[in-house]
Amino acid sequence: LEDAFGASVSGGTMPEGHPTPHPVLFRAHARSAAALRVVATDCHSLAWDRSLSVADLEDLRGDVGIGGSWSDFLDYLKSSLSSG
Repeated sequence: LEDAFGASVSGGTMPEGHPTPHPVLFRAHARSAAALRVVATDCHSLAWDRSLSVADLEDLRGDVGIGGSWSDFLDYLKSSLSSG
């Protein structure tokens, strides 16, 4: 798995009085042959770091119902992270 970098910007409008959300930057990379690490931040007040094992990824793949190859699933995951 090649490193994936990206940014996600909310496309929706916020109710009046709510601050505009900051873009979220992310990096997903293979931590090892058995784990994927995803780190995300808005460089303001939010940060998230998660390592997903192969079993976690298989569960996620089943939950979202993506069939086909692992490559298809990883493309879906990257696209999901990139969309606001």
